[in-house]
Order: sequence, then C-alpha cells, then structure tokens
Amino acid sequence: MPSRSSGRPEILQVYLRRSVFTGAASELFGADPATAELLPRFAISDPLLEQLALAIVSALRSGDCEDGLYVDTLSQMIAVHLARVHSTCSKAVHAPAQVISGWKMRRLREFIEQNLDKDLSLEALAAEVFMSPLYLPRAFKAAFGQSPHQYVLSRRVERAKELLRNSELPVVHISLATGFSSQSHLSNWFMRSVGVSPVTYRRQNQSR
Repeated sequence: MPSRSSGRPEILQVYLRRSVFTGAASELFGADPATAELLPRFAISDPLLEQLALAIVSALRSGDCEDGLYVDTLSQMIAVHLARVHSTCSKAVHAPAQVISGWKMRRLREFIEQNLDKDLSLEALAAEVFMSPLYLPRAFKAAFGQSPHQYVLSRRVERAKELLRNSELPVVHISLATGFSSQSHLSNWFMRSVGVSPVTYRRQNQSR
C-alpha cells in the first residue's frame, strides 16, 4: 500500500562558493585547491550539517542574514565541516588552536570601532591581524567571550544608543552610521538587545 504524506514539506538548497570550500581544505590539509572535491554521497544523516542548515533557515526568518559577518561565519563552519568529513582530502587530523595575542586583540577592537559603519567581513577582520578567516571565529570567541558577529552587533547597538542620546540625527541615518542595512534592521536588533525601540529609547534618555 503506498504511503502518504501530509503537510507542506520544505526543501532548503544551500550554495557555497567553491573558493570557500577549497580555502578550508587548503588551510586544514594543505590540499591543492584545484584537486579538492566533495565526495558524492546520497541520503546520509549528518547532524552537524543539519544544525548549520537550520541556523541558515533561522537567519532567513529572523533577518539575521542581513549581517554579512554572521553569514560569513556560517559559511566558514559549513566549509570546514565539508572539508573534514565529506571531501577527498578528509583526514583524522585536528587543526592547532590559534590564540589572539594582546596586540591583536587591541588592533581588532580599534579596527571594529573605526569601521562600525562599514561592511565588516570575517575576511577583513582576519586580514587586519594576519590570521586565516578559518581560525578567527574560534580564537576571537576565546579572547572576547563572544563570536565576531555577536561582538560587532553589541558595539553597533552601543554606538546607536550613544547617537540616540546625544544627537538629533534621524533614526534612519543612525542605522546607516552604525553599520545596519536599514532602520528596520537596527530596530530589530535594538529591540532584542535593549528591550525597547530606538525611538522609545531616545525619548526616555535624550533629556537625561
């Protein structure tokens, strides 16, 4: 008897630039980018890859996909996992942990503060302290207690709070001055972090 399914099944197709995958394979295994390939596999279960895919779905629904740094981090995690587990160069090796030294921490803080209004990518942060984008997220979290994406968002919200308190700039201009893609993007993260909208925060704090 044929089986029947109900509901509305959803299919997520994730496209990863080949250069991201081959870069991970090269960093991890010293593989020639031209020869690194994914292994053909079908109907396998991969819990970690599933969780990363669900993170993408969540980002699409919540608007987090507007944050380039968050998308960069997810793509690097997917590339590393694919290179480690599903590639022709997979090996049972572990990449050595990299540590962010004191001067690199200071430089990253300065660079982020000076460029909050710009599109801060994982590649740009890594290049500033001569690290690979592959290793930066883990080393950054160990040093700062937050992922690069979380840290940059918190600094952007703090800068927005400062401008709301101390300037008459329209909220839409503040959103662009603090690196958010739109006023709604700023409002979304401001509500999550502060608990009130930017307009309400300004009204409550500007006269103090």
